[in-house]
Amino acid sequence: MNSMFKSWKETGIGLKSIYLLVAILFAIPLFSGLSVLPIRIWDESRLAINALEMLQNGNWLVTHFESKPDMWNTKPPLMIWLQVLCMKLIGPGELALRIPSAVAGAFTCIALISFIRKQTGDLFLGLMSVMVLVCSHGYIQYHGTRSGDYDALLTLWTTLSCLHFYNYTIHRSRKQLFYFFLFLTLAVLTKSISGLLFIPALIVYSLYQKTIWSMFKNRDVWLGFTFFIIIIGGFYLLREKANPGFLKMVYENELGGRFFQVVENHGGGFWYYINNFINQRFREWHLICLAGIIIGLLHSDTKVKKISIYFSFLCIGYLLIISISKTKLEWYDLPLYPFLAFHSAVIINFLYKFLENFKWLNRNLRFNPTPYLLVILIFTNPYRKILDKTWAPREYKWDQPNYELGHYLQEAVGGRKNLEGVTLLQDGYYAQHLFYIYLLKDKKVNVDLKTDWQNPNVGNLVLVHQQHIKDYLNERYYLEEIDKSAHVSLFRIIGQRVK
Repeated sequence: MNSMFKSWKETGIGLKSIYLLVAILFAIPLFSGLSVLPIRIWDESRLAINALEMLQNGNWLVTHFESKPDMWNTKPPLMIWLQVLCMKLIGPGELALRIPSAVAGAFTCIALISFIRKQTGDLFLGLMSVMVLVCSHGYIQYHGTRSGDYDALLTLWTTLSCLHFYNYTIHRSRKQLFYFFLFLTLAVLTKSISGLLFIPALIVYSLYQKTIWSMFKNRDVWLGFTFFIIIIGGFYLLREKANPGFLKMVYENELGGRFFQVVENHGGGFWYYINNFINQRFREWHLICLAGIIIGLLHSDTKVKKISIYFSFLCIGYLLIISISKTKLEWYDLPLYPFLAFHSAVIINFLYKFLENFKWLNRNLRFNPTPYLLVILIFTNPYRKILDKTWAPREYKWDQPNYELGHYLQEAVGGRKNLEGVTLLQDGYYAQHLFYIYLLKDKKVNVDLKTDWQNPNVGNLVLVHQQHIKDYLNERYYLEEIDKSAHVSLFRIIGQRVK
């Protein structure tokens, strides 16, 4: 235990109080305001429908969308299983969908602190790593710990598998090897091939350590690999048997299709992720992280140095793979954040100890506040920014038009809007709205959603939020506006215009 915690213990604060303080600091960004924003379009909304239909139909193997096997979202269902369990416990809604991601974020923090403390004996280094992690906009974000997508849960499993692989290289423990394969299996059950993207880095690191051949000759490695193949292969074979054609869609959606060609216009150059780190997702920390990597690789503490080398292999290997891949999405970088956070914390820890042991300050001051002021100075602004977007979440200006209807439907589910007998007219993708239609129907509200929005009947109540549909209706029908909220309008169709 370093001198910081010794001095705090002497003042009566104690380690339990420190743990409690840090737990509160990282819990607020992870858990506050989770249910405020409506379901997000694309992945979260797709999982929301998958989970709600699984809750209703009881089919835990084949995910469904509108009562048909879902061949667009072909990921394994571990995340969806957790969402269904949360729905059973607290009821369907935004919170049930997002709690698994937030909990995954919390366990990632705990795992990182525990690993660093056990490997280095430096609790402060672990705490600083977690503080950097929860102050990273790319991690505390949509498609991160704040929404019901796969990526935060994937990051938990990939982090745990990599940490236990390192433990195995140090201790050669069968238990550590078992945990590595267990968490690797859970990573693949969460997001398919994405759970394996650290494997090339692990192989290169083993070559660097000159342990690769001994591992290949280790019977326990092959037992673990067999366990992995049986579980993963078993799932895919069972799903293909229950849903023929599934494996073909898996290949097109997740394997060669995404790596070798741009899917759904999600392209970008080789420097796509680096630019995102610099300009947005790791903006406050990228320079500190680079300095931390240099300090870590040259560190006098061999334990810190070894971890820095290992995490550098992981970051470089993973980043190369996602940068070479033709299909690029900003959240593909999420599994890197725990390791980048450690690199950033290394230099913070280095500067803290430098100031703590600065002889002139200690000799001339009764109490040396500079180490604590350094920590406050570094984290105040990044933490304030994270709190600003998590404590009372609000839509970004560019998202407001896309989610006005979502907020309106939230009010209807909460009983603050009456949609009895209403038909929502929707052009384009609609899963983010269909989720609320399902919830309203579950509350016995007679409401519907139609994508064939042309030619509604006279007398119909229609809910419209897209301007081109409003223009179409105004050109052809006499309308009575019953309710309006921003760009969302509830009309009664009075009669048809005579041309």
